[in-house]
Amino acid sequence: MSVIPSILTPEQFEQYSAEWLKIAGGPGGDALANCFAAPGHGRRTYASLSIQHLVWLVSTVGIVAVRTRFLAIAHQGHPARFALALFAADAAGQRLSAYYLAETEEYPTRDALHATQVPHDLVKAWLHHWTAAPAITPALFATAYGPLQGYTFDAGDFLEPLFAAQPFGDQTLRISFGLHEYYPVEGPLAQTFGLVLRLHDPQKLAGGSDDPFFDMSQPCPPHC
Repeated sequence: MSVIPSILTPEQFEQYSAEWLKIAGGPGGDALANCFAAPGHGRRTYASLSIQHLVWLVSTVGIVAVRTRFLAIAHQGHPARFALALFAADAAGQRLSAYYLAETEEYPTRDALHATQVPHDLVKAWLHHWTAAPAITPALFATAYGPLQGYTFDAGDFLEPLFAAQPFGDQTLRISFGLHEYYPVEGPLAQTFGLVLRLHDPQKLAGGSDDPFFDMSQPCPPHC
């Protein structure tokens, strides 16, 4: 067990990521739906990383990219819940940091290119697709290479929010869940699960923030 609860040991990471693959690669049903179920309040919509963990992450010597990996973690006999592990990687893709844990919030939020800001209306569409999806199915996490395991971001996508966070306080990096809706090479309209990064500052009024969104990431697989 890690000394810091929000930092995973390699053994925990392997266990939780394997559980995610088992659930996402299965037939769907309750196990996958329960990963994102918010008790009595519909669907979980984001995970959070504290400002201190974000500072540690981007301070990693040699960092070029931040990799996020999907996890499924059971809590005291309750069904497995979706979470994220984040870690720094170098240009060769080698892990340079600890595994930082970003867990989903108990209740859904009421707020509505590398290191490139995404237009707000586009993000709103992605977030809406997630909350409006009639069901959480394996198809939302499917790739030609197998179940979606995470995303790789340019390190700048995690560094940029820190400019708006000064002075550092009780802010968090909010990693929201969305669905990208698009037409693939062949077949009907598709939806694929994605992540959207944005600094969350509780001192700012809800909906009043003009902080940028970031989501110019590469999926794993194949970019693992």
